[in-house]
Amino acid sequence: MPPSSPPGLPFAHLNLRWNPFRELPLDDWAAVAEVDTAPYVAELTDPKSALQFVGEKGHGKTTHLLAIRSRFESPGYVHIPEGERRDIPIGSPLFIDEAQRLTIRQRHHVFRSPIPLVLGTHRDFESALRRAGRKVLTIDVATETTPERVHRLLNSRIAAARRHPGDVPDISLDTADRLLKEHGPNLRAIIHSLYDTFQQLGTIDQI
Repeated sequence: MPPSSPPGLPFAHLNLRWNPFRELPLDDWAAVAEVDTAPYVAELTDPKSALQFVGEKGHGKTTHLLAIRSRFESPGYVHIPEGERRDIPIGSPLFIDEAQRLTIRQRHHVFRSPIPLVLGTHRDFESALRRAGRKVLTIDVATETTPERVHRLLNSRIAAARRHPGDVPDISLDTADRLLKEHGPNLRAIIHSLYDTFQQLGTIDQI
């Protein structure tokens, strides 16, 4: 029988404060993103630069945006929910998540603005950005999702949930590779699959 946890401490037997694969607040994503931000930060020194992270839902666009945003003192950031409009914030660089939902007028204004721009988008805007005078770098987020990065990302989430110094469960590279083959580059699906595993996990072990 797996060891029990003290009342109110359901993950104490795993030396964890919570299920590491729960939904995280946006402000916590950057700390566990496992994104090499340095090349992107360098690109954004040019006020006419534009980075666009293109991919399907759950493939890591928001993760990249939030990791890069954390490297700047006064960025602007907005996420545009489906079926809604949002005002464009002030800040530099300007980060727009779900940029395919910008209105035509907003797109015209933002693409021509004199500040560096970072987009998370389902739609490739490279041609329109270049017509607006932008220097464009397009990143297909699916190609960034290697077994090694998935391995680091999953274990980073576990480490962030650690309760005390000492051992915690960890995800093997073989498991990360298997999950990537099973779910493709859908990081959200990979994380959700591990949530249930950790809800039922009885002992500290390698998974």
